[in-house]
Amino acid sequence: MTRSNLIQTIADTISKNYNNRQLIVAVDGVDASGKTYLADELVKPLSQRKFEVLRASIDGFHNPAAVRYQMGKDSAEGFYRCSFNYSELTAKLLKPFIQGNKVVTSIYNFIEDHPVKSPEITVNSGMILIFDGIFLHRKEICGFWDISIWLKVDFKTVLNRVVKRDGYLLGGEQEIKKKYLNKYLPGQNLYIEQRNPENIADLVIDNNDFIHPKLVASRI
Repeated sequence: MTRSNLIQTIADTISKNYNNRQLIVAVDGVDASGKTYLADELVKPLSQRKFEVLRASIDGFHNPAAVRYQMGKDSAEGFYRCSFNYSELTAKLLKPFIQGNKVVTSIYNFIEDHPVKSPEITVNSGMILIFDGIFLHRKEICGFWDISIWLKVDFKTVLNRVVKRDGYLLGGEQEIKKKYLNKYLPGQNLYIEQRNPENIADLVIDNNDFIHPKLVASRI
């Protein structure tokens, strides 16, 4: 399947499951699986189908560093358990979006480690929220998704991608591989073992080959 065909297929699936109320689509996957890119790609075909689309990411709802690193800065378990503020995500975005109230799409700048005051956004009737991030099938939030997508990517592919993407931020190839092998990938393993998102998601996409992804499961 070509990438453009996949995006159209997903947009068609969203359209078929639309019932004239606000709808939330979650794009989940491990680090560097292509979540943000795919979520962004869905905006145009949905807009062409006359849907109003809002984009947001879990990255706007990080906890402060003091909370994120309470189990140790290099803790895989801390990465899984402490990275995000699910209560604020629920209160500031997910619940009010469903209710048609004003929302904010970000509360914290995790790079500079300080809160941010994002503008309130009016949620119009029938709007679609495309939300991407890691750990989206956790119990705290998975009940909010009308449609969830899991991007299946091998850890070897992840390492190759993050070296190209993040190497300059984390000190080069060896340092970034160490960080991912010791913290991020083990943290993702905890999530996969505890929640098995591949078996929960409505759509499962093998995204190892970015140009030719494969739709491997559809449960809607």
